[in-house]
Amino acid sequence: LYKREIIAADMNWIVGVSPDKPIRCKAMTRYQKPEQWATVYPGNDSARILLDDPCKAITPGQAVVLYDGETVLGGGRIERINA
Repeated sequence: LYKREIIAADMNWIVGVSPDKPIRCKAMTRYQKPEQWATVYPGNDSARILLDDPCKAITPGQAVVLYDGETVLGGGRIERINA
């Protein structure tokens, strides 16, 4: 049930373009779940999100939202979960 790697599709970056290099930020994988530190490896319309600590019950089809403090950086749809 605990996983660390998320592949997100249909990414929407608030600034309009995907970052050109990996970023450190917090990720929220479910409503009312605490944010977790992650490294995000952006792609064209997708992102590989590697959580620092394994997270329980990440579900394909749900949203993942990325934060820098109180600022929303962007988000996408969880497409698949890897170990």
